[in-house]
Amino acid sequence: MTNYSRAARLLCCLACFAVLHSASVAFADSDPRDHPDLPRDGRNCLGKPYNKLYLTQVLAGLANPSALIHILELSYCMPLFRFGGPLFDLSNIEVGAVNYLSPSFSHYGAFFSIAPASFFVLRAEVTFFHQFSFPIDGKGYYPLTSYDDDFRDETLKKDKGKSASGVNARLRATLRLKFPITSKLAVALVDNLYVDYWWVDRNSYYKNLRWDLVMQRSDVVIVNDVNLLLEIAFHPNMTIYLGAYNETAHVPRDPYTSNIAAGVFMYQFKRLGKVVRNLTLIARGGAFTNHANRKNEYYLMAGIALQYDLKTWWK
Repeated sequence: MTNYSRAARLLCCLACFAVLHSASVAFADSDPRDHPDLPRDGRNCLGKPYNKLYLTQVLAGLANPSALIHILELSYCMPLFRFGGPLFDLSNIEVGAVNYLSPSFSHYGAFFSIAPASFFVLRAEVTFFHQFSFPIDGKGYYPLTSYDDDFRDETLKKDKGKSASGVNARLRATLRLKFPITSKLAVALVDNLYVDYWWVDRNSYYKNLRWDLVMQRSDVVIVNDVNLLLEIAFHPNMTIYLGAYNETAHVPRDPYTSNIAAGVFMYQFKRLGKVVRNLTLIARGGAFTNHANRKNEYYLMAGIALQYDLKTWWK
C-alpha cells in the first residue's frame, strides 16, 4: 500500500471519528423534550427542528450500462434557522462520512453541506476511490489514448482490465421547489448541478465508470440532473411521485456531452416503525438522447433509498 493510500484512509477515519464525537457531545441538548423553549414547527433535520444523527442507505441497479451501487452516508445534522415556515424550515448544516460501493469501484470520504434556505443546498464532498478489475467486459480501469477512443463494453475485454486509485472532489448545488395545488397534490422540482473533479494515479485517458464517459488523468465533468414531479400525498404516511428526469453530463476539455431523458416513479413511506424514515422505491425508464455509444438506446434504473434515525435506534 502506498503512503498516499495510507494517508487517505487515515484522513477518512479521522473524519468519521470527528462526526461521531461531535454527535455524541451534542446529543445532550438536541431533544426539544429536554428544552421546551425550542421551536417545534421546523423540519430542519429528518423532519424535526433539532439535531439529528442519521444514516442514509441507497441500493440501485442500472441496465445499459449494467451497474450496481450501494451508498452509505452517516450524517450529523444541525438546524440553521429555527424560524419555521416554508422558507427556512428545511435550513440546516450537515457534516458526515460517505461510502460508495460497486463491483468495480469504491469510494470513501467525507462531506459538508449547508442549506441556508429550504429551496437551496450547497454540498462539498471529497472521497478517495479505487477502480478495480472485475470479470465482466468494460468493468475496470482501461487505459485509453484519447477522448475519441472506443469505450464500448465489448471492446474493453475483461482480461485487459486494470486497477487504479485516485481522488474525487465534488461540489453540488441543489435547487428544490414545491408548488402546492391542493392539500394532497403538489408539483416539485429538484435540480442538481455537479462540478466533479477526478484525479487518478495512472497517466492515461480512461473510462470513468461513474459517469460512463472518457476522462483524462486530471479532469472535470459537469453534470446537471433535473426531476420534475407530481407529488400525490394520498395518505399521511405515503406519497407517490410521478414525473420526468433529465441528466446531462459535459466534459469541457473534450468537449463531449451526453444526455438521458426518462420517466420517474417513486413510492415513499415517510415513517416505518421507530427508526426507518423516508423509505422510497424508485424506478426510471427512458433513453439516451445523446451519447458516444448509446444514443437512442434504452435506459433503466431501479432502486431503494431509506434513512435510519440513529438516536431513536440507540434508545
